[in-house]
Amino acid sequence: MLTLNTHVMADGASRAAFNALTLRTFGFSFEEWYRAGYGSANNIPYTLFDGAKAVANVSVNLMDVVYAGKKRRYIQLGTVMTEESFRGRGLYSRLMQTVLAQWSQRCDAMLLFANRCALDFYPRFGFERQKQASFRMPLDTGEGFCRRLDMDSPGDRQIALRCYGQGNPFSALQVVDQAGLMMFYALTTRKEDMLYVPSCDALVVAGQEENLLRVYDVFCAPESGTLAQILRAAAQPGTRAAELMFTPVERGGMDVGTLEDEDDALFLLRGGENIFRGGEWLFPALAHT
Repeated sequence: MLTLNTHVMADGASRAAFNALTLRTFGFSFEEWYRAGYGSANNIPYTLFDGAKAVANVSVNLMDVVYAGKKRRYIQLGTVMTEESFRGRGLYSRLMQTVLAQWSQRCDAMLLFANRCALDFYPRFGFERQKQASFRMPLDTGEGFCRRLDMDSPGDRQIALRCYGQGNPFSALQVVDQAGLMMFYALTTRKEDMLYVPSCDALVVAGQEENLLRVYDVFCAPESGTLAQILRAAAQPGTRAAELMFTPVERGGMDVGTLEDEDDALFLLRGGENIFRGGEWLFPALAHT
């Protein structure tokens, strides 16, 4: 008989089983992140166990989203996974029905991101796919006046957290008070992309791709400088453009289009607020779960 556990992070054995499933599914573990103290009560895994083995999960992530000067409570579903030998048994449907029954009326909006294999799956539960905007900003050149933070260094981790605490003054839609989520990226998939610009005391989370700087987020004080100044300092010489993975406050001079997102498509649950319907917004990349 399968059992549901919503407290896997607090118990060492359950957490180890959960991490074993994430490692098999996604190739990473939450253990270092958890042991470093970045876990949060706002992250609630709903995990099915077959005895001591974790076999399926969907996590509920409570988020405060700020735009138009107001704070909303959003819930994002993520870390969706099922052990290969347990697929086809309706386990994810069981988890989704439980989560929707408990949480759908306790938020302003519920969302998730899906890859191309699941695009036809989520509408069964009342989710609708949304278009998102893309933003490309021209840069004269890059200056390379930055240093890559060493996320194994406690001192550099503190720099990252301090900058994060100042928010992104250039973003029209921010997910706030999610330092733990930002640090998850900093310790895993974005570990090599943590760029610190000393002259602006700014953290730029970005990857360099030839003459393009892919900017996942920027964290600094409002008086640190303009977005163009900060990105020029973070970019390498020869950079001609920056792709912004958040919704900028100012769009003048930018190339605005529609995001190609077949492998990371945004879905919102019907009945909640939906600012994405017009396709003019982009949910911050570092807030995906």
